[in-house]
Amino acid sequence: MRICLWDLRSPPKWTKADRSRECERAVVSVAWDQSRFGLQDVLTMPNVQPGVWRRDTGVPVVTENGYMALWGRVVDEKNWTLRNPDGSPVNLWAGGGQSVTAVDLSRVEVVEARVGAIVGYFGWARGISLDYFTNLAWLAPEIPLDYWNGYDLGLAHAVTLLRRQRPDWHLIGHQYHRTRITHYPDALFHEYSPTHFGQTFYQLEAEMDSHGGGKDWVIEMFEAERYGPAYVRQVIDLVNRRGCLLSFERDAKAGVGIPG
Repeated sequence: MRICLWDLRSPPKWTKADRSRECERAVVSVAWDQSRFGLQDVLTMPNVQPGVWRRDTGVPVVTENGYMALWGRVVDEKNWTLRNPDGSPVNLWAGGGQSVTAVDLSRVEVVEARVGAIVGYFGWARGISLDYFTNLAWLAPEIPLDYWNGYDLGLAHAVTLLRRQRPDWHLIGHQYHRTRITHYPDALFHEYSPTHFGQTFYQLEAEMDSHGGGKDWVIEMFEAERYGPAYVRQVIDLVNRRGCLLSFERDAKAGVGIPG
């Protein structure tokens, strides 16, 4: 069974056991500045969001010279934060005194600068996990729907530029929510469980058929013990038949309930 780790802790929090866990691929934090798997041949992909991770003070999070801080300073200098009609930033996520503020990917100069930052900072990587690979109408319903056509084009343009500059990279769309641009990355990351977003196994496989068969997709099985052995066996059968990779949550519970 092919395994893809998904663990966005900063590198110092990874133990030796984490780094030596048998896996083929890994989605990791943007705090990484090199592969940490030693002699293991792991296709490592930083998880890059279309936004800036901030403390509640507004200051970009992570190390002073890390990707997020460098990119955040550019966004703030150019005023590229995506905003609601009332001027408030569009948040991808918020909690624990931090938030992730979206950037305006409908603008070509923003897309080109973001791609340049990714390629420039993550030269060591073997791929990129493109988080929130969907327009954000579900998070910002007050923004007119017409706007999101340009945002979708920005996401697609970013993939085209990344491929042009790094044809060796594996690009995976994370949190894609089955939008019209899902065919742009090489593969997709399906979160939580195959049926988490209300679709059946049959519908997921039909979706895979429309996107090249599903090879190299990542299927997450989060808290597998909640679903029972029959469900887990169905997931493993899907992963093995389709050539997917299985992912599960980080920490000591990772993989609990998954045979082998």
